[in-house]
Amino acid sequence: MRNGKVAPKPASAQPKTKAPRANAPRAAKRVGTASETAFLILDEQLNALLEEEQRIRTNADVDAVHDMRVASRRLRAGLRAFSAFLNPGIVALEPQIKWIFSLLGDVRDFDICIQLLNAQTLDGALHTVEDVAAALREARNSEFNKLREALDSSRYHELVQELRKELHKGPQSSNTLSGTPMLAAAPDIVSHEFRVMQETGQDLEPGADPVGFHKLRKRAKRFRYTLEFVKPLYKKRCKKMIDSLKDLQQMLGDRQDQIMFADRVEALAQKGRPAAELIRLTVELAEQARKRASEIEERFPSAYASVTGKPWRRLRKSMNEKRRELWT
Repeated sequence: MRNGKVAPKPASAQPKTKAPRANAPRAAKRVGTASETAFLILDEQLNALLEEEQRIRTNADVDAVHDMRVASRRLRAGLRAFSAFLNPGIVALEPQIKWIFSLLGDVRDFDICIQLLNAQTLDGALHTVEDVAAALREARNSEFNKLREALDSSRYHELVQELRKELHKGPQSSNTLSGTPMLAAAPDIVSHEFRVMQETGQDLEPGADPVGFHKLRKRAKRFRYTLEFVKPLYKKRCKKMIDSLKDLQQMLGDRQDQIMFADRVEALAQKGRPAAELIRLTVELAEQARKRASEIEERFPSAYASVTGKPWRRLRKSMNEKRRELWT
């Protein structure tokens, strides 16, 4: 009870089936319509999200925060990729999923910062390094408390209930595209996500605006998740693209982690009246992190070429061939 009001029942306490982990979408193994596939994928990812929510509630698991964030990201990717084949009611819930995704991201950022700090070899006084570590842990706890409050809120409870209600409806005959075979729809779905990623990354090069690299990272993840949704349809060709995307994402992710770490530790020195030694250490940490980010950027051209060259052309050809076979 909070402020005299009974808190809503946690979403994770609602009945649910055992879910696969968030990093293992399997719904497209059942080849049917695009709408049927989309609903299976979304149901799978909602179950995964709720499973990780329970882990967070049980032991504040660092991995659970990451995995719940992945499940929420996959939910959003599925809603966007299959929006034309879904009911408007469930597509309209995407901004609410983004809300909880952002809160999970704030906690995850500090988990990464703590890991990166622990991996450093530092020359600063031990007590000053510990001051930075303590400040990061305190900030992480603050963000985690915000996340827990959100998970206990009526807003989150209502979001989960609305998702369940919309998924229970299943594909609607009023949607003229609901009967489109998945093999007919997949090439257009995948090609759209590829074009969005390509348009974001085609003019990037080492030293370019950091915002562009971060945007490409998000677009590449969406493209990869879309490929994983349809992987059972195209198997080997799809796997090669996914492997290349993972390499690109790893490079972009490592780069973004360093920049985020630099920003977070610099912010620590701007709170209150920190000691000169603490300011010196945070400046040194930020400079080193940004230097590592620049070094990582040098790997970008080859990593990006690996997802926009032959593997993509071969996958596109395979998808179009299977679509033609469908009509012959």
